[in-house]
Amino acid sequence: MTIQQRIEFRNVRSAPRYCRVFLHVTIFAIAHVACGSDAPSTPPFTRHDSAGIAVIENHTPAWSDVNSWRISGEPTVSIGYDQEDSAQALFNVRGAIRLKTGEILIANGGGHQLRLYDVTGQHIRDIGASGSGPGEFTGLWRMWRYRGDSVLTFDIQQLRLSVFSSNGAFVRSFRLRPTRDVRIPIPIDVFADGSVLVQAGSSVQMQEQLEFVRVEMILGEWSPSGRFIRMLGKFPGRELFFFPSERGPFPNTPLLQRKSEAIIRDDRLVIGSNDRYELGIYSRNLALERIIRKDHLNPPASDKDVSTLTELVLETASDQNTRRELENELRAMPVHKTLPAFGWPALPENFSKRAIFADRGNNLWVLEYQLPNQTPLTWTIFAPDGILLGTLKLPHNFEVFELGIDYVLGVTRDELGVETVRVYSLAKPKRGVRPVDVS
Repeated sequence: MTIQQRIEFRNVRSAPRYCRVFLHVTIFAIAHVACGSDAPSTPPFTRHDSAGIAVIENHTPAWSDVNSWRISGEPTVSIGYDQEDSAQALFNVRGAIRLKTGEILIANGGGHQLRLYDVTGQHIRDIGASGSGPGEFTGLWRMWRYRGDSVLTFDIQQLRLSVFSSNGAFVRSFRLRPTRDVRIPIPIDVFADGSVLVQAGSSVQMQEQLEFVRVEMILGEWSPSGRFIRMLGKFPGRELFFFPSERGPFPNTPLLQRKSEAIIRDDRLVIGSNDRYELGIYSRNLALERIIRKDHLNPPASDKDVSTLTELVLETASDQNTRRELENELRAMPVHKTLPAFGWPALPENFSKRAIFADRGNNLWVLEYQLPNQTPLTWTIFAPDGILLGTLKLPHNFEVFELGIDYVLGVTRDELGVETVRVYSLAKPKRGVRPVDVS
């Protein structure tokens, strides 16, 4: 079997195993309640059930022009570089949260600190500093809401979690205790009771031949004190490609990498792989409860698409020798015939960005895959029951950190790498009411 045949074979088999049991299930349609006589003849979604598991197949959005959500044309709050105080410039922002008071807390990874701003975006004070003492950081990586209005941070250099109160006071620190199977537990989300969802990648065995390898995404749960509770399960994780070198084959990231992502929503797990447009909703003990799908065929990857991604990867090279090495590596890797179903392009700056979110109303947001350009990013939104609502466009190069009931919070980075944290207002017109143009 040739390398390309292996790729195509793997792509066909890449659908999650739990999908197979539904191949022979009878599908019946459920039409939306329609107002007036102009109801669509084709239902916007169909649903079928098997062994208590609901499968939602979405065909068309539920929103119309008059009740779709809108964001403001300009940010309501903008926090970034201040010419009068360059010391307050943000660098390597790893997260942002809007507190109940309306104040905004930013995890400024480059400064090894949390920064607190008032409701207008004026700097109040810094919390923490560079160091290994209580409340200090050497590798601030992520930040989450924690038990109400408290905040949980993760320092990837020290493998340490720290809790801060709503006013920014340091409360305590703890580490996730390793197990025999998970030597380095990495937190990826937090349950409502304070327990931590952990992702641990399985070890990658060195390959004797060139081929794609799917690294397992192993999920586990740790207690608020850092004690191991249980392993939850394994899913197809990151895709890697092994190519030759003087030291033997070693892995690199494919241009059109397939990978999976897991988040917590309403104390349940949402897991999706961008092989296909599908999200699985699981209970806390990883029992599959619902599958959400959207009609979608992965678009073919054109030569222009591949050239664009190749050039963007080569631009990360620090010198000509490194660039030549990267070119050789990219030539050794076959390319998938289709683009991923959703998510960020597989570029170094997107490594830790999330493509699946749950907002404060338990709606699910999924980032549509598109190559880097100057057009707005498109997010598809699903209601808590899995029904496709519609799409919303956010500004180009806007990384989402938090989705509130009436706001969107994230960071933008310009061509020079200058970072600005922004809040946009979110308007949700009611059915039959024309939305106000907030731009």
